[in-house]
Amino acid sequence: LPDKFDSLTSLTSLTITNTQLSGSVPPTILNNLSNCEIDFNINQLTSIPWNQWTNSKALSNSTLTFNNNKLSGSLSNKIYWPNQIYLNGNAFSGLLPELNTTTGIPTISYLDLGSNKLNGNLPVSLTQATYLASIYVTYNYGMYGQIPVQYASMPYLRTLQFYGTSLTCPKDNYQWDNFENYAYTSCPYSYDHHDYIGWYIALYIGGIVLLLIIAALIIFCATRSP
Repeated sequence: LPDKFDSLTSLTSLTITNTQLSGSVPPTILNNLSNCEIDFNINQLTSIPWNQWTNSKALSNSTLTFNNNKLSGSLSNKIYWPNQIYLNGNAFSGLLPELNTTTGIPTISYLDLGSNKLNGNLPVSLTQATYLASIYVTYNYGMYGQIPVQYASMPYLRTLQFYGTSLTCPKDNYQWDNFENYAYTSCPYSYDHHDYIGWYIALYIGGIVLLLIIAALIIFCATRSP
């Protein structure tokens, strides 16, 4: 890849996948771009210049895909998270960094860090990313601890997958009743969720009414018999 991307101010999409691309991602690739989709999936890239990506506005509207590369080391706490980032299948290690809010709350909505070598727990600060809807930290075998209950209060979070780790759900599973689709969270949910209580009551009453109708028909038929 060339070192200079400053002149490509109208670039909206760049896809270079499965080409054995190696080395570092050019530091200027996002500094003058916005609403851009960068896909370097299935290559041999070894580093990302997190600290040199200073245009947080560009990143906030961009999608970065670096799945299945050779990226390693710790994730910098100076990361300006993009709108969507895919880092699955690399070798990142250490703790998941605290959320960088120096230029405001990031608008990240999708975070995939599955199949790396991360350890520790999910940071509480990540819950400040209020638009975050999907989090994947699956198969990070060094991750452990009870997930902070603040994650259950995130307004848009609907997917939280952490199988293949030693992370555990909060003891009070009622906290997770904010999730609309329980199929997408590794945490169990309370069967007393208000969305289901109405159905249970309706089914119960319907069953009683059906039994009464059957009983009434039996009595009616019995009284009409000669």
